[in-house]
Amino acid sequence: MELSKISRLLGPLVKSAKWRLACLTSLLLLIGCGSLFAQDLRLPDASESVESCPANPDRRYKRADTLLAMAKVLEDSIPEYKTIFSAGFGVENDQPRGFFVFDLMEPFSKEKPPGNCVNLIDGHVYHFAPLATMFSFSHIMVLENGQMRVFRSVNCRNRGDSLRDVLNYLENCAEVKVVGQPTIIDRVKRYREYGIYSKIDDEVPLCELEVAPV
Repeated sequence: MELSKISRLLGPLVKSAKWRLACLTSLLLLIGCGSLFAQDLRLPDASESVESCPANPDRRYKRADTLLAMAKVLEDSIPEYKTIFSAGFGVENDQPRGFFVFDLMEPFSKEKPPGNCVNLIDGHVYHFAPLATMFSFSHIMVLENGQMRVFRSVNCRNRGDSLRDVLNYLENCAEVKVVGQPTIIDRVKRYREYGIYSKIDDEVPLCELEVAPV
C-alpha cells in the first residue's frame, strides 16, 4: 500500500500529527513483518488444539453462524481493517479468525487458552475485538432470546456506543436478567482485562480512547 494512502487512512482516526507519524511507523513495521505478524493475529488452528468443537450447549446459537455474524459486525464497524489485513475477519473450524471472544460471565475465562471453543449461551455477556491492537475497538455483545445485542467500539470516543450505554442496558433494560449481576457489572467495567492484544511496543488503538465510568 502506498504511504499516501496509509496517511489518508490514519487522518480521520488520529488527528495529532505526532501520533499519526508514530502510528505510520508502527504500520510500516507491521507490514514489513509480513507473515510473521499475520501468524500472531491468528488464534491457534482448531487442528492444533482440538479435533473439532463440540456442539454449542445452547441450541439457539449455532457457534459458526454466530461467530460469522460477529465477524461481519467487526467488518462493518472497522472497514479500515481490510485495507491492512485483506483477509478480514472470519471463522475457521468453529473458531474466530482475526478476533477474540471472551465470555464475561465465565469467571475463569482469562485463564483459558485462546484456542478454546467459546460457548455462546443466552443471557451471557461477551467482549470481542480484533487481535491487532491498532484496530482493537472493543465490542460488547449480550445474547438474549436467540438474538444478538451488540454495543460497538465502546473503548473509542465518538465511534459507536459507550460503556455507559452497556451498563445502562444491563442494569435497566436487558430482558434477560444476568445471574449475579453486581459481579457481572464489575467484570463488564473491566472488560479490557478479558482480551488478547497483538501489538508492537507500546502500540495503542487508533482512536480517541474513552474514559471508562467508575
